[in-house]
Amino acid sequence: MKVNNVLKAFLTVPVLYSVFFSGFLVHAEEKPIDIYINNQRIALEESPILQSGTTMVPFRTIFTELGLAIVWDQSTQTVTGRKDDLIIELQLDNPYAKVNGHKQYLTEAPHIVNGSTFVPLRFIGQATGNLVTWDGTERSVRIKEPKTGYRQVEKFGGQAIGKELLEFAMVTNALNTKVIEKDGYLYVFYNKGIYNSKYYVSIAKEGKWVTRDHLVTEVVSPIGDKYRSLTVISGNSIYTTDTKGLKQIKVGPDGKIVQEDYIVQRVPTMYNSYSYMDESLIPIYSNGTNGVLFGEYFKEKLYFEGSFDQPIIVNDPDHKIKHIIENDTSKALYYNQQNHRLINFNNFNQLDVVNGVLLSNNRYDPSTDRNPLPTDYAAMGFGYDDNKIYYVYSILNPTTNKYDHKYTVIDEEFNVLMDGINTTLKSKKISEIGTTVTISNNEIHGWEIIRDESNWYEGIVKLNIFNLPQ
Repeated sequence: MKVNNVLKAFLTVPVLYSVFFSGFLVHAEEKPIDIYINNQRIALEESPILQSGTTMVPFRTIFTELGLAIVWDQSTQTVTGRKDDLIIELQLDNPYAKVNGHKQYLTEAPHIVNGSTFVPLRFIGQATGNLVTWDGTERSVRIKEPKTGYRQVEKFGGQAIGKELLEFAMVTNALNTKVIEKDGYLYVFYNKGIYNSKYYVSIAKEGKWVTRDHLVTEVVSPIGDKYRSLTVISGNSIYTTDTKGLKQIKVGPDGKIVQEDYIVQRVPTMYNSYSYMDESLIPIYSNGTNGVLFGEYFKEKLYFEGSFDQPIIVNDPDHKIKHIIENDTSKALYYNQQNHRLINFNNFNQLDVVNGVLLSNNRYDPSTDRNPLPTDYAAMGFGYDDNKIYYVYSILNPTTNKYDHKYTVIDEEFNVLMDGINTTLKSKKISEIGTTVTISNNEIHGWEIIRDESNWYEGIVKLNIFNLPQ
């Protein structure tokens, strides 16, 4: 490889500017940035250009170094890069590109400078499924092929679970499950019943069941349909409401209850009743801590384990939180402690709980979209770990007519840390990846609860493992 002179033109610019799409800032007098692909330094035919915060690079050298065959269509002004099952299409001055036929929005449209076609560097890294990292010490950008793996455990734990659950599911056509990994243990919660529900848990450690189908508690609605209890699972705890208040039922590694207390006491009324339709109870997560959002409409608070006596007040006089949850109270919300925002990573809507401001994102409007996933992804599941959000999703590859399974990692500010990372799994079925995602030991775990074909009444926990790139 030739010694790289990338960004040489920037040395004459006497201002502070961004040289990399992740937002890293350097002074002009500092040494040029080196670009590496799989640890080999490369040189470009033209120096990159910074445009509205996006680093634009000439596509030809980058594509060639990444093994993409290039085709230019003069009539449509379109360049196409091909490699195995991957097809990338870019058209001059078009803010949309296509990856395997799927439209993706570009922060800057491709355009010609000095006879060379420039494209966003970030898009190159994302579209080719590579890791793109910044080394502040070396002042280098590294594009690296991730070392990923996939394996599947057909019957995690070696034994089926959930007989009570699946007998109920045969009638209701519902599988009400919640999968949690905590402190090296796998918790699989499930319940039977609608108004009066029995909550069970099966717990495993190192691939073996510690307990199966253990009855934790029964939630009985105090008055019936109109005044039934609200119940959610957050972490390894069941939170449920009744006429006395909000109760936490915490489950230990053996399935037994280790704590059962009211974290919110109701003020007694002459009717001694309440309407669940006038309350919110939603699981929430924040920086390794679990809890719930709970309270009467317009008076909700955030309660986190370890600080139940110091809840965070939600300033929401217009009850904009309804736009966050979208009538689905089973999906956990994420609370960003830095900017005080509640985030739903299903729809990417946010609520500033201090100022009561709703920050909506329309995934089909590029000017407001912060969704890092393709617009036509399927079977999305996500998990949280160390202030990072891990998505696992599948997207149809029209070339092979199979689903490519990928994952994307973003931070709390929706900045993409790793995007569109390919796994080795190829399947025609969307259900091949679990819709519940957990993170453990540098692995992304996708969980499914399925019915055993040999025994209709038995449920199986199926584990799909995606290794994080090293």
